[in-house]
Amino acid sequence: MSARRRSGPKSAPARRGTPERRDKIVEMWKAVPEPAPPEPIRRAADPTAVLRSLGPPPLPGQGPTAEQELARVALRASQLATGLAQHTGLLLPDSDDD
Repeated sequence: MSARRRSGPKSAPARRGTPERRDKIVEMWKAVPEPAPPEPIRRAADPTAVLRSLGPPPLPGQGPTAEQELARVALRASQLATGLAQHTGLLLPDSDDD
């Protein structure tokens, strides 16, 4: 087989699509404005609603077991988030309107 030969000047090839630029220097440790206080949160009525809205997990042969385990994780995450919100005073009291 014969090797392909490049046509044109013998100089180094120019980079296409990448204009010569200098990297911007970013000041990583500069002062930032104080964030706004967090909004109070309400306990989730059904922490698994979003998971169920996505349909069954795509795990062949694991259908009901996978759904149960994912629901268990969502419930535990909801419990931890609720406990943290309560500890920090951000949890709104439960309302009977739901």
